[in-house]
Amino acid sequence: MQIIFAERMGFCRGVRRAFDATMALAQQLGDKAGETYMLGDLVHNEQVVARISEAGILQAKSPEALSDARVIIRTHGEAKEVIDLLVAANNQIVDLTCGVVKSVREKAVGLQQRHPAVIVVGKKDHPEVQGLVSYLKNPHVVTEPEEAQKLPDYASVGVVEQTTIERHRYERVRAALVDKYGEGSVEALDTICPHTDENQSASRDVAKRCDIILVVGDAHSSNSRRLLEVCQEENPRSHFLSCVGEIDPSWFPPEGGKRWETLEVGITAGASTPDWTIEGIAAKVRELAGLKE
Repeated sequence: MQIIFAERMGFCRGVRRAFDATMALAQQLGDKAGETYMLGDLVHNEQVVARISEAGILQAKSPEALSDARVIIRTHGEAKEVIDLLVAANNQIVDLTCGVVKSVREKAVGLQQRHPAVIVVGKKDHPEVQGLVSYLKNPHVVTEPEEAQKLPDYASVGVVEQTTIERHRYERVRAALVDKYGEGSVEALDTICPHTDENQSASRDVAKRCDIILVVGDAHSSNSRRLLEVCQEENPRSHFLSCVGEIDPSWFPPEGGKRWETLEVGITAGASTPDWTIEGIAAKVRELAGLKE
């Protein structure tokens, strides 16, 4: 039996930076870590959030409840009005917004200086998108091509994308915008995170190659769920799981079966999936195969 890991998977640069910085801060503060709050989940992964909480950092349910505290801003960023509220209440901001997300915000603000409206291709309820549109004067969030056709008429539009949106979805929406406004009236900037594309491409390669592929990620992580879809397009024996306890032995040949000798098991993971989860799942697969680490 051989385990084959996707060449690009797990923590992206922005998530790793945010997690490492948060854990380092908790260690530095020691007993005073409880004076620091996360506003929402740092990333979309329950195990990461749990580990941060175990380090002593608390989680705030709303910005209104915070004053004279230290507040960590999650990787997805936060709405401008929330930041303003926190600052007005004399909170100290620890901004761990992903650099790619900040870059998209800056590009979108630049687009609105050149166009009467900015279109954000993404999911309306995603925190990254909610934060982004709060910095724009006339934004529209579009998820499907049909929504693009219902937009108001504008002389021109600027377009950016949620960093983790599926590329095929973006291409379809962009085509619909060009159909509505004309090629010369649509200024579309490619703001999909490179890690997203690379992760999906690497996952697709592993899915093609392996007998079984395990996609590791949190159920609330949109990029992890998309990885499952990518893998299922190439391999019907693709399975989604968030932790070791969700491994189903029926996915694999029976212990001692001859097929274990030649079985190739692929593993990939979403951008918010920690190394320790991936390693634990790989160890369990080896255990099921009757191998010792």
